[in-house]
Amino acid sequence: MNIKNYKTIIKSSYAVLMAWGLLCLCPCMLTSCSEADDTVNEYENWQQRNETFFAARYQEAKDSIAAGKSNWQLVRVYSKLSDDICSPTDYVIVHKATPAADSGAAQYITTGETPEYTDSVQLHYRGRLMPSVSYPDGFQFDATWYGDYDLNSMIPQNMKVAGLVVGLSSAIMQMHVGERWEVCIPYRLGYNTADIADIPPYSTLIFDVTLHAIGKPGSVLPAVR
Repeated sequence: MNIKNYKTIIKSSYAVLMAWGLLCLCPCMLTSCSEADDTVNEYENWQQRNETFFAARYQEAKDSIAAGKSNWQLVRVYSKLSDDICSPTDYVIVHKATPAADSGAAQYITTGETPEYTDSVQLHYRGRLMPSVSYPDGFQFDATWYGDYDLNSMIPQNMKVAGLVVGLSSAIMQMHVGERWEVCIPYRLGYNTADIADIPPYSTLIFDVTLHAIGKPGSVLPAVR
């Protein structure tokens, strides 16, 4: 075999190998593209979506209050005085559970006392984000209980009112022991633009929270079982 024929055979073999390699790669390339197309951007336009969501909930609360529904309340952030000019995002939205329809909440005897900023509290809570594509009820980022709401098995968390995000502490200071509230907090009264673990910037925070006990400075909160 002369050198010319040998080179021709080498080139042909190389071409066959390249063609075979491309055929093998094509399914992978197509799969990769397909997977990319199916990827859900959970937080696309997240700031705008959260602002729209909170504005709608704020209007729902205002309309419900105007209609005389006592289980809705707008709580002004504690840093704003009564005569300050406030915008909707200076408020948290409260939707109160109705004990008659909630056997768990009905186990409590509601007291007239409310926490102060310097107090400690025991809370049952679940925190979630606004609804999104993969989480129609909102992604749950924290909780003190799982499963059904059952005060006989739930264990409260000891916390300081001053250590909570501004929106939640503002709501907690209006609660009575035994009350269960859903608290919707605009991102400016939550973590604002900070990226906190599973909570992206500009996130509305929604808490299902029950006030279990109040502890004054120097006092001891009830032991949790």
